[in-house]
Amino acid sequence: VATSRYTTCAILDDGSVYCWGHNVYGLLGVGNESTGSWTYSPQQAQLPSGRTAIGISSGYSHTCAVLDDNSMVCWGDGDNYKLGNSTYGYGDRSLPTYVVSSLNFNSVVLGSYFSCGITTDFKMYCWGSGSSEQLGSNLSHHSNTPYPQLVSTPTNRDVMGGAAGYRSACAILDDETTYCW
Repeated sequence: VATSRYTTCAILDDGSVYCWGHNVYGLLGVGNESTGSWTYSPQQAQLPSGRTAIGISSGYSHTCAVLDDNSMVCWGDGDNYKLGNSTYGYGDRSLPTYVVSSLNFNSVVLGSYFSCGITTDFKMYCWGSGSSEQLGSNLSHHSNTPYPQLVSTPTNRDVMGGAAGYRSACAILDDETTYCW
């Protein structure tokens, strides 16, 4: 289950995703931004054909899901490139849209204006707003990036999990320590 300011989404046993709440920015993932009482009952998000979700997270106004082929899709408010698709830049996406990356993800954590994914080789990558250096990479302060950037974690440590907040993120490392930025 993942909650944002406006919606809640859940992965069901069959890997489908259902969302409910306010459909601002297309947060329900149904292909439109219309509103009405229908949005307060669960609606099936339109994942790419033949794909199911294995992980999900929501930020302030966007949601991302890791799919069964280890790709990732995001939808909702596209400000600051947090959806990970430079083709759409700052545009909202009312349908789940692939993150532009050849990385294989196994989990996702979202902050308010940025997104992070942990890969199958236990590295963390972040993209979106870097206004407070929350991307954890060597990008200059206040940089926004539409592409996943490798987080600079302590040497020789694998990332096992993570969490993100308004303008910060943390990684849980394989030695059971937490590294935050």
